[in-house]
Order: sequence, then C-alpha cells, then structure tokens
Amino acid sequence: MDIELKEKVKIFIELNDEFKRNLRWDGKEINCLASLIANVSEKGINEKQLKVIRKHIRKNTRFNSKFRGEFKNIFSILMNGRKDYEEVFENTKYINYSLIDRGFKDNKEAIYASFLLSKRFKGEELEDKLSKLFNIKYEIEKNKYDFLSNEDYIIYSYLTIINKDFDKIIEDVKDISLKIKNLDLNIKGNLEPFYVSLLITNLDLENKIERAIKIRKTLMGNYDFIDNDIFPLIGLSSSFVKNDDVFSKGVCNIYEMLSEKSNFNSNGLSKKSIFKISLCIVLIRYLEYIKGDIIDIGTEEEKDLIYIIEEYIVFSIIL
Repeated sequence: MDIELKEKVKIFIELNDEFKRNLRWDGKEINCLASLIANVSEKGINEKQLKVIRKHIRKNTRFNSKFRGEFKNIFSILMNGRKDYEEVFENTKYINYSLIDRGFKDNKEAIYASFLLSKRFKGEELEDKLSKLFNIKYEIEKNKYDFLSNEDYIIYSYLTIINKDFDKIIEDVKDISLKIKNLDLNIKGNLEPFYVSLLITNLDLENKIERAIKIRKTLMGNYDFIDNDIFPLIGLSSSFVKNDDVFSKGVCNIYEMLSEKSNFNSNGLSKKSIFKISLCIVLIRYLEYIKGDIIDIGTEEEKDLIYIIEEYIVFSIIL
C-alpha cells in the first residue's frame, strides 16, 4: 500500500477512536461515517458544532419526531461546516411535509430526499426543484419504466439535481440499463443509484460502464461476501479512476489492514461494512485529487460532486 493511502487509513482509525470516545451513543456505523466525512472535509468535524446542531433539532421537534434519531445525527455530520444549518433544516421539514401531502410515503427515504434538495437550493430555486421533482415522479409513474423504481425517492431527488433535461436523463439511463443487460452479468437488486452515479459527470458513458464493470469483477472476485450494493460507489469512481487495477488493489489492501484487530477495532461491524469503508477511503483519496485539480472530472459543478460522494458514502452505510 502506498504512503498516501496508509496515511488516509491512519487518519480514519484515529478519528474513529476519537468519535467512539466522545460520541459513543451514536453507534459504530455513525462513528465510522463521521470519521469518513471528517476525512473528506478540509476542516474536519467540529464536535461542539455537532452538538449545537443536534440541540437545535431537538429544540424544534417533538420528542418522537422522525427528524430525530439517525437523521439528526447524519444531518449534523453533513452540515457541520455550514452556517445555514437552521435554514436547511426548516426547508427539509417543509419539503418533507410537501412530499407527504402529494402522496409520497412517510418513510426514511422521503426525509433524506427532502434533505438532498434543501442542502443545495433555497427560496424560489428550491420551489422550482420541488415542482421538477413532482413532475419526475409523475412521468416515472405514468410511463412505468422497467429501469426506474416508482418509489425510490432519493433517486427522484438526484434526477432533479442533475442539470439535464429529463428526456435526456431517461435516454441515458435506458442506454446504461440495456448495456448492463447485454453483458449478461446476472446483476440483481436496485441499480438506480448506479445509473445515477454514471450521469454525474459528462465523460464518455461507454468508458465509465466498462471501467465500473472491470472494478466490480475484480473486487467481487476477491471477496465472496460483497454484493451489488457497492455498485453505486464503483459507478462514482468510474468518472475519475484511470487505472482500475490500482484502484481495486488499494481497496483490497485497506480492507486487509482494517480487518486486522491489531490495527482497527472492528467489533460490531460486518465484513461487508468494513469493505465499504475501505472503498470509501480510496474514494476520498481521489476526491482530494479532484479538489486539487489533479483530475479533470468533466463537470463544472465540483461542489455538487463532492456533495454526492459524501452522500453516497452515507447511503452505502445506512440504507
């Protein structure tokens, strides 16, 4: 393992030990998420600010509110470096109630879908995006696409966020779905997050699909316990990984390192969770290359790509 990756693993372990001491009631998975996101952020995570944000949410919700618990913790981690957390939280509640009023199920996915929009948009622009989301839901339900779920609200939000015409998005997703089927890979489960991950950048779709399939084949060939829920993270990596063998080797090396009890106390974490953490750590390294303009990711919206990588890291662990 090269020096940079070793340093990333070392920082993750140190951060995780710190969060386990100071935020032990969050649980092991949330502690790991905080450690990963702190690794992404230039300023890390301010624990005092975490507590300030959580206190604000408790103060402005009822005791049994759906906005407490896991969501409160995730919200405080992802909003830790922003001063507008109060406005974003109020907008998240507003969007969520609007979704429920329009027939969306009152579930965890609807809350996170509301948050995804609220952390990016405000005011009139947020209202416009909400209208676009409703239109996307209507079109998906009306046309009954066999490659898009009728109730994947988080995907609705990402389709709303992507700065492309909806018809073009559908054309691209249909193309990706057909290419995957023609490869006869026997891939089962929800592939919508993978499709969306390929649409984030404007680089050639054919190359991204080919690279993602190679990475998936290598990783799943080394470990029999991983499954297709790593596909969205691999889809993201296909936009900026040039050498799939180097990427895959980095993931495997980190997994082996974190699996050693002498290196990392993984009690309570499954092999699959440790593997996802390993994949996320490698993604974080590439994210730093993007921030430093070492890698050209084919989009002007670098900030939004950073958001999406952070969010995919979160969703890979909690959903």
